Amino acid sequence: MSRIILACVLAAILAGTAQAFDGTPLPPNTVPIFQAAPLDLPPGLLAQAPNPGGAAKDTNALIGTWKFNPEKSSANAPLARSAVLTFTGEGQNLRNTAEGIDAQGNAFKITFMHIYDGKPHPSTGNPHYDSTAYTRVDSNNVNVVRFKEGKIAEIGYITVSPDGKTYSGLAQGITANGQQYHSLLVYDRVSETNPLLGTWKLNVEKSTSIGPPAKSGVTTWAPDAQGVLKNSGEIIDAQGQLQQYVFTHIWDGKPHQVTGFPAFNEDTYNRINTNTVNFVRSKDGKAVQMGSLAVSDDGKVLTVTAILTDANGQLVRSAGIWEKQ
Repeated sequence: MSRIILACVLAAILAGTAQAFDGTPLPPNTVPIFQAAPLDLPPGLLAQAPNPGGAAKDTNALIGTWKFNPEKSSANAPLARSAVLTFTGEGQNLRNTAEGIDAQGNAFKITFMHIYDGKPHPSTGNPHYDSTAYTRVDSNNVNVVRFKEGKIAEIGYITVSPDGKTYSGLAQGITANGQQYHSLLVYDRVSETNPLLGTWKLNVEKSTSIGPPAKSGVTTWAPDAQGVLKNSGEIIDAQGQLQQYVFTHIWDGKPHQVTGFPAFNEDTYNRINTNTVNFVRSKDGKAVQMGSLAVSDDGKVLTVTAILTDANGQLVRSAGIWEKQ
């Protein structure tokens, strides 16, 4: 995977003027926010800039889905062909899922946990660093420092524009092979015209199930790099076992192959209106389950209804109640 794609996931713009490690001028009005510190990196890597300040707010402007804009981005290496970032809340922290197609045409998917305590936490999947520290400056800005064996390997800054529509990122670093890189990446927020988009949490008390009820559940709706709607989630079942799933939603009323589910191998979706989608799940061409997804008018509650035949041949019904996060 391109190191530039990994850098773009966690980086940003701030007012100032700066040069990359190799002396190449960065775009105007960009500079890392970090103050100089003892490093084993070339002089001038870290610059000083006024801190935007401001106390952290209860909201976080990063939450949502962002699509890579290559025309507004730049780097000293080939850019990704496509990329989508999805930020979802996890308590006081964030989960960032990045997926797309890199410059070489290879698909990638990475998940980063933003733990906002300013301390290094393990990062896997990239040979150029092994831990990352995140510091939340305010609701729109985050400092990022990546480390390799305790030494700074990359610095970056994430910022969201005041209108909440643009995610911008600046990163400078050195690879494990000593190569210097910099990138300035821009993402556009995906408009939430589809009320399903976002993250939902299962309300166990309000839900009804066919068997023993799940203990908890979280599900996220977001488009992938090609714009296809994906529904991914995790459920802790009644036995305490983790169950993960991914559904691809193609709303053309035709059956599409599904893998990983023993009870069915095809899904058919029909969008009834802005807030309602009907579905039929089939096994080898025979319908085994039908139901609907319905978002309330205020956009705060998602009801997932399913009807199927149990082992005794009786029709049974479940209703999962999910609340928007």
